[in-house]
Amino acid sequence: MWREKDKGAGARGIGDEAEKGHKATARYLAEQHKLSGWWSQMVVVRYEWEQGRRPACRVRFGCREADGDALLDADQLIINAQDDLRLTIPKDKVTSVSASKGQLSVTSPRKVVTLDLGPQAARWARELQTQK
Repeated sequence: MWREKDKGAGARGIGDEAEKGHKATARYLAEQHKLSGWWSQMVVVRYEWEQGRRPACRVRFGCREADGDALLDADQLIINAQDDLRLTIPKDKVTSVSASKGQLSVTSPRKVVTLDLGPQAARWARELQTQK
């Protein structure tokens, strides 16, 4: 959907801004297209889903496990899951990354989190490794 409409008036420039991260993209939409803050967030979240940047996944952190989504943002990995399981891992704090059988494992100094991402796990691991 977005690939065809990315050149249309409603999405003009969003692809370039998305590379700068979620907040920058929402700010761009609010300023350039006069969307409210809420609508800017909703459009960006949908764009991230369409681009595979915010997939639904199963999250494991310590003894907790929940369904949610993850966002590989410009400078951090953001995880939002049910039962108030919310994690933010700055990319420069990631100490190791591995992907196997559709699972992405990310380790930082105080956290080890596993995401069931399916076929996207390997791509996310490569992105996290190259940005360290």
